[in-house]
Amino acid sequence: MNSQVISTQNYLNSNLGISSSIEYLRDVRLNELPLALLSIYELYEISILDRKFILVTFKGSANEVATGNEMNSVPSALPVTVDQLSKHFEMINKVMGLPCIMVSDSLEAYVRQRLIEKKIPFIVPGKQMYLPHLMIELREFGTRPQPQPTTIAPATQMLFLYHLQKESLEGMNFKGLADKFHLDGMTITRAAQYFNNTGLAKIEGTKDKYLRFYDSKQSLWEKALPYLISPVKHVGFFSGWTVKDGLRKTNISAQPIIHR
Repeated sequence: MNSQVISTQNYLNSNLGISSSIEYLRDVRLNELPLALLSIYELYEISILDRKFILVTFKGSANEVATGNEMNSVPSALPVTVDQLSKHFEMINKVMGLPCIMVSDSLEAYVRQRLIEKKIPFIVPGKQMYLPHLMIELREFGTRPQPQPTTIAPATQMLFLYHLQKESLEGMNFKGLADKFHLDGMTITRAAQYFNNTGLAKIEGTKDKYLRFYDSKQSLWEKALPYLISPVKHVGFFSGWTVKDGLRKTNISAQPIIHR
């Protein structure tokens, strides 16, 4: 049983509160299906809410399966077009007498929309399931990335410049960053999400998350320049005088000292 099937079973069990059974499909009727079709898919029999379905996963990667025009026409996680998938499911249903459910680790939004338009059942473990035969459609909300501000936040910029100029933050977990810079966890999380969404770094890890910088420091600097902000909030001019000693001399008053 491949990892996709295990993830699917866990996803169904946790979201529907049921214990679904999945078995690798071994049936003599499979011999009635074209070999080309069997070379693309792995088929499993699954029972959901006392109804049986054929769970369909793809063998290998999209690059291994799709060739020629198929690859060019499917710029997504699917190694076949939605129309081809619909025809293949009809063939499997005709032979096995059971409706099919496609499983994929990731699907572009427009591909999911096309599958729903065609009423093709699918499951993306951890994100969405569309099972029209059971009148079930679940999706994970709140995953759409928030639009990033045009400029970087001060705390985020401080972390970025520290990484470039002082010490690498590579591999340091979020708690370690919060402790090191005396910042709260939410500030670190927002900074990490900003780095991730702008391509400056990637968030890696599962339970213990950390940042991974893939570009050189020079490349990071050039990439970040449009977002960086000046620490100077306001510039003013002073034309009076002060009796306090020890003030730093600037501009014209500093020139005689510089040229000594």
